[in-house]
Amino acid sequence: MKMIEEAIEEFLNHFNYFKAKLNYSSLEEFIELLCSSDRVFVYGAGRAGLIGRAFTQRMMHLGLSAYYIGETLTPALKPGDLFVALSGSGKTTSTVALAKRAKEVGGVVVAVTSKRDSPLASIADKVILIQGKTKGDENVSLLPLSTLFLDTAQIILDALIVGLMKKLDVREEDTLERHANVE
Repeated sequence: MKMIEEAIEEFLNHFNYFKAKLNYSSLEEFIELLCSSDRVFVYGAGRAGLIGRAFTQRMMHLGLSAYYIGETLTPALKPGDLFVALSGSGKTTSTVALAKRAKEVGGVVVAVTSKRDSPLASIADKVILIQGKTKGDENVSLLPLSTLFLDTAQIILDALIVGLMKKLDVREEDTLERHANVE
């Protein structure tokens, strides 16, 4: 049980350290992009994809036209649409390729990554930097692979939803109207 407590403590210390350095104006700019886009497309591979799906679902609950890339009901991305790409390393092959394609068709790309000097960040129009150990990093951590980046990204994106709710004047009761009711 000591290792579990140490892992939780490591994450909390990491998050508090990151929170103190977070660029809140960058998040406000991201909210503006989300609000001004007709449609938002999201993609991430692996666990980043799970976080991307959760973010997409929350945006849908707020009334935004949000789609997760790769689902059967996802429409074509068009010029001016927003493409949000999640990758801790910023090197994930599928994520980088899809971000490039989104740019080719005229999309605006936001990279949510831990690496400002990554291929994904170099493609992006806007980078949301979320520091945290990712797979392949030499940083020592009890938490495996990209856990620190991914868990921090989940919290930041969920907090961003709160900012979107305020900006869009959406109440929690309003989200229930768009929440699944056949479950």
